[in-house]
Amino acid sequence: MTKTYNDIEAVTRLLEEKEKDLELTARIGKELLAANGRLEARVTALETELRGARDHITQLRHDLTAKSDLLQILTNDTEDGSPTAEEQEAATAIALKKRTGALERENRALRDEAARLAAGADSAELAERQLLRDIASQLYPNKDVNCLTKKKKQ
Repeated sequence: MTKTYNDIEAVTRLLEEKEKDLELTARIGKELLAANGRLEARVTALETELRGARDHITQLRHDLTAKSDLLQILTNDTEDGSPTAEEQEAATAIALKKRTGALERENRALRDEAARLAAGADSAELAERQLLRDIASQLYPNKDVNCLTKKKKQ
């Protein structure tokens, strides 16, 4: 082994081999990185496709349930004959109660939003008034600021 290190040609060959190995390793690493990037892009695309497919399946299940319910209602109607006036009124009353409840919830939500917006407008108006007072006091330090704000209100 000592003889190998003393032989300059042998050491040079060993260094060249190591350099080639290192270059090969670098090329393999680059190719692996590129392949990894392509695979990650493919995974992202497949995940998006999967989400779309799941959404479509959910929609199809909903449609199937709605159609099954309609079919059940039609089947019951044909088996029982046509519904009586009392049954129709009861079904209408139930539907109206559901619709009324939904409208009441929506009305509450709209009132809450209106109150929130009104509070925001009030606070913005107060901030604007204070800003005007500050500007007026900076522009006219010796004048009565209240007089200027009263003119603004008029």
